[in-house]
This record gives sequence, C-alpha cells and structure tokens, in this order.
Amino acid sequence: MTDKKYQTFIFDLDDTLLDFKSAEQQALQLLFSDLKLKLDEPAKQAFSNFNQSLWKKLEKKANYS
Repeated sequence: MTDKKYQTFIFDLDDTLLDFKSAEQQALQLLFSDLKLKLDEPAKQAFSNFNQSLWKKLEKKANYS
C-alpha cells in the first residue's frame, strides 16, 4: 500500500455542509438591522436579483478562462 499525499483538497460547502440560503438571509437581516433599515420582500428580491446577476457574470467569466 502506498501513502498518497495530496497537495490540494477541494470540497463544496454551499448547501452541502453549510446552509447557504439561511446564512445569506441572516447576514442580510443583520446588515439591514445595523443600518436601521426595514428588510421587506421587495428589498430581499432586489438583493436576490442583484446577487444572481453577479454570480452569472462570474460564471460566464470563469467559462472563458
């Protein structure tokens, strides 16, 4: 038997080991609370739309690398 030595170990945390959606909502709630702003459904939807657009741009850029 040979001992394998790994230089890199990669695993996916999003919705595997961590509840990404819950963490995102908690962070958004804390941010709005700290800024003394009301976090209503339109604000949540605006954040979600903006966040998704950023992920799409990042994924598109990664596909061309």
